[in-house]
Amino acid sequence: MANYNGARHLKEALDAVLGQSLAEIEVLLSDDGSTDDSLAIARDVAATDRRLKILADGVNAGPARARNRALDAARGEWVSIVDADDVILPERFACMLEAAETLGARAIADNLTFFGEPNDQPRVTLLDPEAAAIGQVTPELLILSDMNRLGMLPLGYLKPIFRRTALDGLRYGENIRIGEDFDFYMRFVLRHGPIQLLPQSYYRYRRHEHSLSHRLSEKDVADIIAAQERLLKDHPDMDTDLAALFARRKDHLNRTLNFERLVGRIKRRQMGAALGQVAGRPDLLIPLSRAMAEHLRNRHRSAGHRTARESVRIPPEQTGSPTAAVSARAPAAARAMPGRVRRTGAQALTHIRTPTYKRPEQLRRCLESLQNQTFENWICDVYDDDPQGSARAVVQAMGDPRIVHRQNATQKFASRNIDQCFSRMNPHDADYFCVVEDDNFILPRFVEDNIRICETQKVEIVFRNQLIEFESGTSNAHLSDFGILDRKLTERKFDPDRFRLSLLADIGVSNGGLFWSRDARTDLEIHFDCSATLQEYLRTYTIREPIYVAMEPLAVWAENGAGTTRDLGFDKTYLRRELNLKRSIAMLQRAAWNRVSPEDRSAFLENESFAYPVQARARGLVKSHIRLNVGPALGVREKLWLFYRGMLIRIFGRPEAGVRGFIANRGH
Repeated sequence: MANYNGARHLKEALDAVLGQSLAEIEVLLSDDGSTDDSLAIARDVAATDRRLKILADGVNAGPARARNRALDAARGEWVSIVDADDVILPERFACMLEAAETLGARAIADNLTFFGEPNDQPRVTLLDPEAAAIGQVTPELLILSDMNRLGMLPLGYLKPIFRRTALDGLRYGENIRIGEDFDFYMRFVLRHGPIQLLPQSYYRYRRHEHSLSHRLSEKDVADIIAAQERLLKDHPDMDTDLAALFARRKDHLNRTLNFERLVGRIKRRQMGAALGQVAGRPDLLIPLSRAMAEHLRNRHRSAGHRTARESVRIPPEQTGSPTAAVSARAPAAARAMPGRVRRTGAQALTHIRTPTYKRPEQLRRCLESLQNQTFENWICDVYDDDPQGSARAVVQAMGDPRIVHRQNATQKFASRNIDQCFSRMNPHDADYFCVVEDDNFILPRFVEDNIRICETQKVEIVFRNQLIEFESGTSNAHLSDFGILDRKLTERKFDPDRFRLSLLADIGVSNGGLFWSRDARTDLEIHFDCSATLQEYLRTYTIREPIYVAMEPLAVWAENGAGTTRDLGFDKTYLRRELNLKRSIAMLQRAAWNRVSPEDRSAFLENESFAYPVQARARGLVKSHIRLNVGPALGVREKLWLFYRGMLIRIFGRPEAGVRGFIANRGH
C-alpha cells in the first residue's frame, strides 16, 4: 500500500486489508514522504496488529518508487496492490487466491466498484457483465481499453494479485507519474501471458477530486510516450499485429499531448500560440469544447456533490450506499469458485457457448437445435468474431431471451474464439456447460441426458459420441449412420490417465462432445494460440479427473472440409502446419504413455476399455517412437515404415509454441 498524505482514508483502508478472512498476510505500508498524520495513524494500527510494517524514508518520489520499495521487501507467496484510499471486501484474498490456484494463474484480477464521496453517491463497476466475461487481460485488451476503444474504462485501473516469483525483478517505472500501472501490467503479460480476470467485484475504488489519476499534464503524457518507447525497445521481436496496436496507441497519445499543450497555453494566457496551434490542428476544437463544457458544469456543481469522474455512465437506479451495494453482491462473490453445491434436476442451469463467424444460416440452425432441447433451463452466449457483428441479426430474429449476442472486443479468429468458450469463468452462475459451434447442432436430449449422466454416474465431465454431417452446407448434406467414437471407445467411466491413452489412436476430445459441470477440476481452456485441431488433443491430455464416455450420439459434427474457418489467422503453409501438428501430437502421446501405470502399459494392446483395433493401437506406439515391439499386430515392413515416418516428423516438424510448457504444467 503506497501512501502520500492519505490520512483521511488510511485507517479505513488498513482495517479492510487487515480484516481479510485470509489471516496469513503481511501488510507493507510504503509512505511517500507524507506531511499529514498518515504515519501517526499507521503506527497506531501497527501497535495493535504486528502484521502491519511501515516503510518510510521521508522522501516524496512518487507512487511507483513507493510501490517498488514494498515489492523489494515483500516475502509472501502472492503480492497484492491496494491503494491507501480504497476498501476491499473481507473475502477478497481468499476467493481470488482460490480461483488463482484452480486456474493455475500467475496473476489474477477482479472487477472494481467505483464510489465517490460522500458515501451516498452513485457507483458503477469498471466492467459491465458482458465485458467482465472476457476472462483474461491480454496485451491487446490493455491497449484498446487504454485508448477507450472498448466502451469501458482502461484496464489499467485493475488491481491484480501477482504470484511473487512471477514478478522476478519486474518493478514499476519510476520515471512516469501517471500510467505506471499500464506499463507494469503490460510488461507482465508480455512476459507471462494474460492476467486471469474474475467478473466479481471485491475491490471498492474511491474516486474523488484529489485522485491522482484524474490530473494529466503535458509532461505526464510525454512521459507515458517515452515509457512506451522503452517497452518496445525491450521487446524487439513483438508480434506484428501487437506492434501495430502500439503504434495506434502512440498516435492516440500524441493527439492527447497536442491537446494538453493547447490547454497549457490557454492556462498560461499564451493566446497567440494557442490560436496558432488550433489553426494548424482544427480537430483540437472538438475536445476543447467538451473540456470547456465540463468545466462550466463543475463550477455549478456544489462541492458536497462533486463526483470523481462524470464520464462514467451511471444508470439512475444505481443509487444508495456503496457499502450496501457491495454487500448485496457478496452472496454472488463465490459464483466462479469451486465447491458451491450446484443445483440438480430441472433447477440446474446449463450455459451453452457458441462461437460464430459469418455463417448466419448454420448459426440459425444451431440455435434452433437449442430451442428444441427437452431440457429448457439453459442460456446461450453467441461469441461473434465478425467485426461487423453479423450474428446479432440472427440472435435478434430468434426472439429468445435465453440467447445472448456477445461481440468479441477484438477479432480472435476461430481457434481463439473456440478456446474462450472453454473458460472457467461463470458469468451466469451456471451449473453445467457445453460448446456448440455455429455449424454444428445437438439433438433434443443432449443436455438432459448429459445432466443425467453427471448426476447418476457421479462425474463432472462427459464425452459424448457424435454423428457426422457429410457435405455440410450443401444440398447433399446427410448424416452418418455411425458415431465418431464407434469402434474406438466403450461406454464407461475412464480414469484420466487411461483415457489419455486414446491419444495413441489419434482421438482428441471434440469440442462439441464435451459437457462439464461447475465442479470440474480440469481447466479445459488451452490459453495459447494453436489450431483448433491441436486444441482437441491438448484437451484430451489435460483431463485430470474421471470422465464418462457416453456412446449414444446426441450431437452432430459438421464435416465441411476446406470450407471451415476454424484455423484462420495462422500463416504457415499446409505442409508446415501438418508437420508441426503431428510433432505436437507425438509429444502428447509420449507424455501420456509415460504417465500411466506399468500395468496399463503392458495391457494396452488388449485393454477392453478401448474398442479400436489392436493394429491401430500398435501403429500409434510405433510411429510415436514409444515402442517398436508390438508383437504380431504389425508386420516388419509396416513397423519400419511407421518408425521412419515418425523419425521424419521428429526431424522436420516443430512443436507448436506452448506445447512443451503445456505438457509440463497440465494434469499434475
